[in-house]
Amino acid sequence: MYLVASYPRSGNHLVRFLVEYLTGRPTLGCRGNEHDVPIHLNAFPEPNLLAHVGGEPIGQKVHSADEVAEALAGDEIKGTILILRHPAEAVMSHVRQPRWVGDYPRYLRRLDQGIKQYFCLKEAILRSGVPSVNVTYENLISECEECFLKELDLIVRFLGPAVDPEREAIVRLDYRRLRALNAMATGRAWGGIRSGFNPRHYSERADPITSRFLRRRLGDKRPDIAAA
Repeated sequence: MYLVASYPRSGNHLVRFLVEYLTGRPTLGCRGNEHDVPIHLNAFPEPNLLAHVGGEPIGQKVHSADEVAEALAGDEIKGTILILRHPAEAVMSHVRQPRWVGDYPRYLRRLDQGIKQYFCLKEAILRSGVPSVNVTYENLISECEECFLKELDLIVRFLGPAVDPEREAIVRLDYRRLRALNAMATGRAWGGIRSGFNPRHYSERADPITSRFLRRRLGDKRPDIAAA
């Protein structure tokens, strides 16, 4: 069993889709969430898109250090695919900016909690001792072919013999269509794409209070987009 780890709204659904498509085996959602089903059980515009998926699960979704610890205690974990999104974008995608100034103290506390969750998850993967590979959300959603294929190569090499070479070839040739079909799936425990595939979506819309807070906590970094 592999873990597919990420902060919420950082590409976990897309990576699980790729893992299921490439290996023909299901990935499990977060433990305790009956609505977070294997990706192949979603409804796609092309009904047979993941019809080849079945058998024993190959992966388990995790979003927090506690979920990592629970998975390690219950299963034999071969490795972890850790999806990294710029922390400011990741946290803002999960914590909405308030409309009323009186809500800001609670909002900033939630941002701070999100930042701690983000880095605690990374630390938990590092401490786990199991092999891991880092893939980048910004590259996964990029229109830059080389950027996407760089992340695909990491996933394929990490999963090794579990990957079907014919399906890998299809992903390489047709990843934009497959990525779009994944985004249009229904019947899942996922809120959909809010950023419009723009890696700077939330940073560009952050109000001054949010921007100052995040600069103090994270430094003056901006989301990086790998160039071809």
